[in-house]
Amino acid sequence: MISHAQQFEDIILWRAFKDVLNGTYIDIGANDPIVDSVSLLFYERGWRGVHVEPMPNYARRLREMRPDEVVFEVAVGNSREPITLFLFEGTGLSTGVAEYARRHEDGGRSVQTVQVPCIPLSDLFDRIDQPTIHWLKVDVEGMEASVLQSWADHPARPWVVVVESTVPNSPEPNYDGWEDELFRREYKFAYFDGLSRFYVHENRCSLLDAFKVPPNVFDNFFLSDTSPFSGLLASKLRQSEQDAASKATALGVLQGELENKASEIGIIRAELNAKAIAQGVLQGEIEQKTSEVVLLLAELADRTAALRAEQALQEQRAVTIIQLEEEQHRLTSHIAWQGAQLDAVWRSTSWKVTAPLRAARRVYRQCTTRPRALIKSALRRGLIAGVGASRRAPFLKKSLSRLIKLVPPLERRLMQIVAVRRAGSQYGPESERATSSQQPIPPWSGSMEDDVAIALEVLELNIRG
Repeated sequence: MISHAQQFEDIILWRAFKDVLNGTYIDIGANDPIVDSVSLLFYERGWRGVHVEPMPNYARRLREMRPDEVVFEVAVGNSREPITLFLFEGTGLSTGVAEYARRHEDGGRSVQTVQVPCIPLSDLFDRIDQPTIHWLKVDVEGMEASVLQSWADHPARPWVVVVESTVPNSPEPNYDGWEDELFRREYKFAYFDGLSRFYVHENRCSLLDAFKVPPNVFDNFFLSDTSPFSGLLASKLRQSEQDAASKATALGVLQGELENKASEIGIIRAELNAKAIAQGVLQGEIEQKTSEVVLLLAELADRTAALRAEQALQEQRAVTIIQLEEEQHRLTSHIAWQGAQLDAVWRSTSWKVTAPLRAARRVYRQCTTRPRALIKSALRRGLIAGVGASRRAPFLKKSLSRLIKLVPPLERRLMQIVAVRRAGSQYGPESERATSSQQPIPPWSGSMEDDVAIALEVLELNIRG
């Protein structure tokens, strides 16, 4: 079990009442429902009781934390008129004794005064109307005598009475003024824990054995975190709690930052994925471009080689052209020289004197090498000349006709020409070819002179054509 009381009052009382189920208590000056509470251990084990607390803040907390218990927001004393209460917030030092309040104020504490109702203890017993009260605790910071005196002749006898018995905030004893109030009501002193005195009614003397020794290890209890004896541990615990709270706050901040970072990481990861995809596309394009570059380089190499070959060929051609130009220049010069030499020969007197000899030589050569061809050529030229003369002088046609008859082969040839001409004029080109190749030569059909003239004209045209 856990002790919540300031001086282990709850432990020694529980030792006395551990066999009582659902007991009842009265806590005058109850103060906080948790910190330094004598009743909390009993409340946790099913007991229920009455709390008297004049300080508004503590009374409110008691009602909140103990909704199934009775809370009287009054002071208890031998007066039914409101009294002045000196409040020291956040402490258990609030008191109705002006002298004690002045001491606390002189010690640097801030004080407030408030008027609170006051009822006698006897009236409180009447309001409770409980036949059995197992324990009564009085902790009123110097007003203990007034509380016990207001008990008066009321017959209520709690089994155990616990009264704070030192000057407030001091170990100095302060019970001489009120202890007789308990003795004359048949209470026996049982135990002093250094702060409070315990009294047992003589009808419950069997409980005295529970108060022979102070709370110890055999009571099997633990200190609460609000106990002054666990101050170091409580301080460390509070520090740990503060550290934990700070760390929780920091953790929350870090968690928020982590979430933000996670979100940023998600965004970055998405960007990286997009960039990876883009990089893959670019890599494909790069590979494609690389392949194209390789092909272009190969093509460039081929073209470079071809260009170099072409350049070498052009250079060779240029050399050849230069050589040809030089040869042309040389030949031109030589031809010019030979032309000059030939021109000089032609203009010479010897060339002119030997001209008849050269002509006779040519005739002789032709006669010796080609006599028949020479005769045909002479006849052809003679006929052409005769036809031309007969056209200029028609009277020559008869003479020419007589000469032709002297040469029968010539006459036959002329007659064939005339026949071909006449057939061609009647039947067209096809008839002309047929007549010349198949049909017999027709007889003379006109005057001899006309036929000869026609033959001569035809002969002239054939020869010229």
